[in-house]
Amino acid sequence: MLTNYHTHTTFCDGKNTPEEMILGAIDRGFCALGISDHSEVWFQPEYCLLEARYGEYQAQLSELKKQYEDKIDVFCGIELDYDSKKISSGFDYTIASVHYIFVGD
Repeated sequence: MLTNYHTHTTFCDGKNTPEEMILGAIDRGFCALGISDHSEVWFQPEYCLLEARYGEYQAQLSELKKQYEDKIDVFCGIELDYDSKKISSGFDYTIASVHYIFVGD
C-alpha cells in the first residue's frame, strides 16, 4: 500500500497543483496522499504557504478530498517549521521540521 504524507504543491515551493499531485498518486497506485505545504516563516516567506492563504488551501484540499474519495484518501497537512509564526488549526496532521539554525546575528 503506497502512501506519502510529505508533499508540496504550488501553494508553496512545489511544482504541481494539489489536484495534479493527487492524480499522479492515483496513477501510481497510491491509496493515500497527504499534502503538507511549508508553513510561513517570517524571514523567507517566498517559498511558504502564506498564513493568509491557509483557508483557501484547506478549502481546496477539502473539495479534492471529496472529489477523489472513491480513488484515494487525501489528507490536508502542514509542515510546521520551528520558526513558524504559530501553530494553526484546521489541518489533518502536522509535520514538525527545522530548516534553519541561526547562529549569532
